[in-house]
Amino acid sequence: MNRTESGVAARLAGELFDQMVVPLAQARRASGSQPYFPPGPDANAGSYFVPPGTRKMHGSDFELFGDDTSKGFIEALAAYWSASGETELAAMAPRMKQIAQAVIDEAGEGDGNVDVLCYTLF
Repeated sequence: MNRTESGVAARLAGELFDQMVVPLAQARRASGSQPYFPPGPDANAGSYFVPPGTRKMHGSDFELFGDDTSKGFIEALAAYWSASGETELAAMAPRMKQIAQAVIDEAGEGDGNVDVLCYTLF
């Protein structure tokens, strides 16, 4: 694949964004619901620093949810969203799995060589 061309994963991600994420954000905004992320800095916050709850990490802190695969991670994320009442977010899981598989497939297409354009772009 020519790295200047978008692959299947990029197309699928764009479609997910346009067809699901944008309408969901618009619906939340129209209903007056709080956005998932603040649109800007909190003028009343003196600092965003929060002392860490844990000062030492353990091996389990690096474990992924699910079965350490993209599919397992997406399923665990969808379960979390469903349990949190965010069924609209959970509904994105099948399409997220398609995107993850497309990324895996596209990564397998490479021969390990660095595209000469990589350095000329930067």
